Amino acid sequence: MRHIELVLLAPTRVMMVLITDAGRVEQRMIELPFDISDGSLSDLHKKLNSLVANQSLANVASKIEGLGSGVRGNERANVVTIMTTLIEMAVEHPEEKVVLAGTSNLARANQDLTQSMHPILEALEEQVVLLRLLSDSDSSVKVLIGEEQNEKSLRSTSLVSVGYGDLGAMGIIGPTRMDYTASMSAVNAVANYVGRFLVESK
Repeated sequence: MRHIELVLLAPTRVMMVLITDAGRVEQRMIELPFDISDGSLSDLHKKLNSLVANQSLANVASKIEGLGSGVRGNERANVVTIMTTLIEMAVEHPEEKVVLAGTSNLARANQDLTQSMHPILEALEEQVVLLRLLSDSDSSVKVLIGEEQNEKSLRSTSLVSVGYGDLGAMGIIGPTRMDYTASMSAVNAVANYVGRFLVESK
């Protein structure tokens, strides 16, 4: 594993970005049970990277298992939540070309979608569909709203996507009433960071 990044988006929301030696990049939103400060998150970020840097994904769980033993109360609950998410991300198959996360968030937004969730989730399970969605991504953030999407089953959703050089691409799919400003800022910030990190690590 090359690096883990933790970004504080709100007092109880953290974005985790995992970058492996194989160049795989995955990001995940973490909802914490309690508020966490910038300082506490920064300390945890340093500890995690010191434990897992240059380790195989299979060793991540054993390397961080004692991380929560030195903290108590609310802080411990937050640390355990972040540790659990990291372990879940680490056990994904590294040979996958597409990493998908956060479909449960779509389910929570079901009332904002104009069609059944079933065809949307079916489409997202197909890697070829996801590869097509991101195939035209470049360094500019692109937004496709509803009927602008080529995939018929996704036309009740919107896609915000961006590429990071010739290394890959990422995007957010959500209801057409999503917060476009926040989504565009998030994918652009993560893509810039990931692209820069991968280039510097070569």
